[in-house]
Amino acid sequence: MAFISMVFGAIFVLVIILGLFMLVAGFILDLVWIAKNHAQEEVSGALKFLAVSFTVLGLLQGIGPILFVWIMTITNK
Repeated sequence: MAFISMVFGAIFVLVIILGLFMLVAGFILDLVWIAKNHAQEEVSGALKFLAVSFTVLGLLQGIGPILFVWIMTITNK
């Protein structure tokens, strides 16, 4: 019983860490998009798609579970 709990806990932490890496990558791609747009260079559709998708998925996967656990802890008290 304790082993499977540790496995689920490790998977939970791994999902959060991967989500935070995706969020950082999304922020970096957003900054590249803004810099290219400011320099009046053409911004490719792939860069826009990856920037938005990494940012949104990173928020959902990296911040979402932490927020969910926090809200569940508050409502349990």
